[in-house]
Amino acid sequence: MKILIVDDIEDITEVLNLYLCDKHQVVTFNDPLKALGHYRNDPEFDVILVDMLMPNLRGDQLMEKIHEINPSQCFIVISGFFNSEVAEFLTEFSDYVFKLSKPIDFGELDMSLDSIAVD
Repeated sequence: MKILIVDDIEDITEVLNLYLCDKHQVVTFNDPLKALGHYRNDPEFDVILVDMLMPNLRGDQLMEKIHEINPSQCFIVISGFFNSEVAEFLTEFSDYVFKLSKPIDFGELDMSLDSIAVD
């Protein structure tokens, strides 16, 4: 799979990259605006792992902008908390969204990726 990871915390993108890079093609960004610029030039990702709370552009805003480019883009949203507002956004946003809580459980990540690969 080709995976784009966007999280403002460098340690998280590094750990996810190390975990996933043996089996997948991984591209990481710590700046959501740079990630969006990259996506506009290369939108061929099987899934995007995106944090919800980031400076410059929140995860939900990034998802909306990417959705304008590719309405069928799959996402795995990673966050330290999922309040009712975030849950409602994710439910209304797309059928192509999975949720993972921080700290990330790699077994759950693998199950989410497997579900996306089957589709």
